[in-house]
Amino acid sequence: MPNSLTNMLKALLPVGVYKLNNGTNVYKELQSYCAALDVFKETVDSVLSEISPVCAIGDGLVFYEKLFGDEKYSYSIEQRRRMILTMLLLGANDNTVEGIKRFFASLGVECELEEYFNICFLYVYVLNSESFDSEERKNIIERAKEFLPCHLEFSVDFRTIDWDTLDSYDRTFAQIDALDMTWGEFEAYNGEQEE
Repeated sequence: MPNSLTNMLKALLPVGVYKLNNGTNVYKELQSYCAALDVFKETVDSVLSEISPVCAIGDGLVFYEKLFGDEKYSYSIEQRRRMILTMLLLGANDNTVEGIKRFFASLGVECELEEYFNICFLYVYVLNSESFDSEERKNIIERAKEFLPCHLEFSVDFRTIDWDTLDSYDRTFAQIDALDMTWGEFEAYNGEQEE
């Protein structure tokens, strides 16, 4: 791609007023202008490439991520772009199950939703909970408070215990209940018999 000096020489050559040979004063003056113009062009090109989340790879991604929450450095650039684009597509009418799933997907959350219409309650079971540290979990809940309708109570469940895990413990419910553990302790429990 031609730089600004090449473009200036091409524009001024047909005028015929200036000596544009290498080493002339006019040529040196154009070189000094072009040094600054090339830097300016690089800056403009960078801004133009980062302004859209479709092609952003650096500062543009960080800008959009901060706009919608926190940076997501642990994700690939494509995943980060997809989350930003999903968030940008959300609108006022996205308070449906599909819209709420898209909202959580924009935060990198894979989830299943269960609605309890009679009590206006939404249960969100996070399928990829191991992907989030405690700070990210707090952020997800805060963002959900901002997005979900204010009349809707909800719970976001980051627990990793499922029926398959419980079955693998080879204990009855009474035996597990007798351990008298909190949920936090139980999630850390590996199913081994106590001595």
